[in-house]
Amino acid sequence: MRDSRLLCLEAILALATLATTTQLSAQTVLGITAQGTAALPNVEIANNGSVQFQNNASFPVSITFTTSSGAVFSDIANLGAGQNSSSQTPQQLNMTVNYTITNLSNGQVRGPYGLEAGTGPITINVASGLPDLDTVSIPVGGEIQFNSDTSYVLTCSPANLISPNLTSLNPGLNPVQTSTQSVSCTIGSASGGGRNHNANHQVSMMVS
Repeated sequence: MRDSRLLCLEAILALATLATTTQLSAQTVLGITAQGTAALPNVEIANNGSVQFQNNASFPVSITFTTSSGAVFSDIANLGAGQNSSSQTPQQLNMTVNYTITNLSNGQVRGPYGLEAGTGPITINVASGLPDLDTVSIPVGGEIQFNSDTSYVLTCSPANLISPNLTSLNPGLNPVQTSTQSVSCTIGSASGGGRNHNANHQVSMMVS
């Protein structure tokens, strides 16, 4: 018969291992490749999850997040070669943001890449006909939402890849749209809007 003290020790170790595994599973490590790109271009985490960046490049990088809906994650000014950043949890829930990676040795910028906390869209603000984000990256089946200052014509192509396929933008938050593949949308002036805007500004949605 096995010693009861040994069985007790094994049980304690098993519980400790389980607790460690549970804690680690809540954190997502986002790798930066040797070329200074994101190892995974679009990542989804739980609202109560956390992210940490791991710089596998031979040069320092900075990481800049979009703030079209306010701050969701904090920028990282300098992440040294071979270093890990501190962990971050979402400051807002059910929202998608993009980020870019800048090679601090030569200034080269890579991205954007998508990071979704929970389930929610990335916001694209449109003012005077100009979108604040002209290229966004979302996961397959990811979401976008236009926030417009006035009415505009909206034309997305291919139209059958985005749902719903809006043909116009109204003032304020418009319906959330989802896309399964990359789509390009053009924002044009709405007739009778009372103001003239630079027409035909494009927003490209990269889906992966």
